Amino acid sequence: MSCKNVEPRTVIFSSERLDFCLWNLSRPEEFVQLCQKPGLSDFGSPTYDRPSTANALQFVQQQIRDYQKDGRSKFAVVRREDQTLIGIAGIFEMDPPFQLESEINYRFIYAAQRQGYGIEAAAAVVEYGFKKLGLTDLHASVSPSNERSKAVLTKLGMTPTRYTQDEEVWAIRVAN
Repeated sequence: MSCKNVEPRTVIFSSERLDFCLWNLSRPEEFVQLCQKPGLSDFGSPTYDRPSTANALQFVQQQIRDYQKDGRSKFAVVRREDQTLIGIAGIFEMDPPFQLESEINYRFIYAAQRQGYGIEAAAAVVEYGFKKLGLTDLHASVSPSNERSKAVLTKLGMTPTRYTQDEEVWAIRVAN
C-alpha cells in the first residue's frame, strides 16, 4: 500500500521515521485495505473491522471534519522511507460522559509492530496535542490485556486514572 505515483498526501506533522497525514477523500479504499491487514483491528473498535468502502468514506470524511474543526483527527501514519501506510494515530474526543477529554490513539498492522513505531507515534501525537493544539491533558483507553500498549503509555509518562470492566483509562498532563 504505497503512496508512490498518487496524489501527494497532506502531512500535518512528522516524527523521526513517520509522517502523520490527513486521509485523502479521493482514496477511501486505502483505509479499507489498511483495515484488512492483520493487526489493525486488534483490541476493539468495530471501526477497523472490515469496513465497506462506504464506511471508509464516512470515516475519512469525519476525520477531515474533525481536523478542520479543531486539529484533532485520527491520521494516516506513513513510513517515510518507503511511503507505506502502516497505521493510524491521532487525537479525538472521548465518548460521553467524558467527551470534553481528548484521547490519543495509535494502532499498526502486524508487519509494522515491534519496530518502535508505537512509542514513536504516541510520543509525536502527545507532542502535537500539547504544543500545536494547546491541550493541557491527554487520555488513552487501553484494554487491560494489551500489555504492549500499556508499556508504551508508561514510557510516555501516563498513569492509569480510571478502570472499567472493558478498559483502563490513562492520562498525562502538560508540565508547567
